[in-house]
Amino acid sequence: MAWARGHKTDGDFFASESGDPAWNYESVLNIYRRIEDWQGAQTPGVEELADWVFVQSAADPNPIAPAMVEAARSIGMPTFDSNNGVLMEADGGASILDLRVRDGKRLSVFRTYVFPFMDRPNLTVLTHAMVTRLTLENKRATGVESAYNGKVQRIHAALEVGFVAGRDEHAKTF
Repeated sequence: MAWARGHKTDGDFFASESGDPAWNYESVLNIYRRIEDWQGAQTPGVEELADWVFVQSAADPNPIAPAMVEAARSIGMPTFDSNNGVLMEADGGASILDLRVRDGKRLSVFRTYVFPFMDRPNLTVLTHAMVTRLTLENKRATGVESAYNGKVQRIHAALEVGFVAGRDEHAKTF
């Protein structure tokens, strides 16, 4: 339900640890910018691009949320309009979370990206499966291993491998 891009220091750390610059903050930020459908007021670092992932500022936050942000401001902590803008590049701060909620209903990544394609023959969805590892050949993912119905299951994919996990614990391979 909450949408958070991740902090600059995290992305840059991942790139450094992996040795792959594609994991750095700027590279990953560009991916977020391509997939987000930002519905809030224009905020620095949060662009309006019409795509699949509906994200907006909390429409009707619990009264405690703005009180907490104001309390942070009162002790000198920087505050921001969005947790996905310049806050993710700052040394710290507070904001009300951006949400994946439309018309009062939570929007899952599964519903956004997978559900519209459930009828495809190259898509298998296993509910209550927990992906335990990706299988690799050289550096290419070739399948997944999962715990499903008390058994380890290995699924090989000829072309692409991916998974989506969330509150619903859906896993997909294609």
